[in-house]
Amino acid sequence: MMIRNSLALTMVLAASAALAGWTDTGATPAPRGSASYAAPTTTSSHGAQIQAPAATGTGGTLAPQSHPAPQRTMANPARPQERNAWTYEQSPARGSDDRMIPPDLYSAFLDVREPSEIWYRATFAANGDIEDAKDGFGFLDLAGSWRMAEFRNVAYGDMTLTLLPSLRILTDDAGINAMPSALIAVPVDVEWIWRYLNGWSLEIGAAPGIYADAKGLFQVSAISLPFRGVMYYNFSEETAVRFGAIIRPNWDMVLMPVVGVAWKPSEMFRLEAGIPETLAELRLANLTLYGRIDWLNVTYALKDDDDKPERVTFNDWRIGAGAAIEFTETIRLAFEVGLLAGRDVSFDGGGADTELDVDSAPYFSVLFGSEF
Repeated sequence: MMIRNSLALTMVLAASAALAGWTDTGATPAPRGSASYAAPTTTSSHGAQIQAPAATGTGGTLAPQSHPAPQRTMANPARPQERNAWTYEQSPARGSDDRMIPPDLYSAFLDVREPSEIWYRATFAANGDIEDAKDGFGFLDLAGSWRMAEFRNVAYGDMTLTLLPSLRILTDDAGINAMPSALIAVPVDVEWIWRYLNGWSLEIGAAPGIYADAKGLFQVSAISLPFRGVMYYNFSEETAVRFGAIIRPNWDMVLMPVVGVAWKPSEMFRLEAGIPETLAELRLANLTLYGRIDWLNVTYALKDDDDKPERVTFNDWRIGAGAAIEFTETIRLAFEVGLLAGRDVSFDGGGADTELDVDSAPYFSVLFGSEF
């Protein structure tokens, strides 16, 4: 009898130890709280989007296998992060979604809830002259995010699939023959987040899809597979750090670092500082004021032509400020103005490697988020 009891106890302990992370208990979701928003990019990198932080993690109703810790109700999740594959500000699929997070796992990065499953964004940038060219160019960006599916307890983690289409229309070719008139990106961001008991979390993601000149969509070089790996560590409920990288094969910048610290001392204020994005936001009831600095770097394949480059890369630093209004729990409208600085456009491949400096230019964005 003693041997049989000992064997049973050993099996129970072994089964409990096998799940070192946290798994879903099916606990009733916490009441929905209001969320603060910084209008998104993209991650990035990212989700760059990302966004997406966006910027990238899904929280869940998490509890240990035994002796559950007291749970924290999500009373103030933060901004929607734009998540695209080229930057880490990857889009509004990040964040927990009304579920309860144990205090020792709550992350100032990962538990940034985005209530709107769909968002649409339009950005207009004024003309920026190109050095040694007869003219410059401006652009109109149209982007969206559709959260297609969420899966919980996939290999003890949470998985999210998000479609992140975007279209950039250039207002001028600046007198450069190789300059495209329109650029298209249609990636599907796949993100998996795993949390461990001791404050560590791991994010693994990829954003396979088309990144190309509108005239070169139906060629093999238009397909790209950026992927990322990021580690998170929570010092407390208020402070967390992250470090990792986004790997982008065949892009102008193959490796983009992801480092940063997030600090959320109160329900009204949150600061995230790092690369490729920095964000500060102040929430006042249903109004959120924010400022941001983002590094945007995207490579597109050009139409095959023996006499022209194979790829073009747009590199910008976006410095902006804005306001977001939450009309309901899932519908919000955001406006942002700022400056695109530190800009360049580079062409490579086909024996025509060139990098052109572009003057700074102001931009304006409007974003609408909803469940439809």
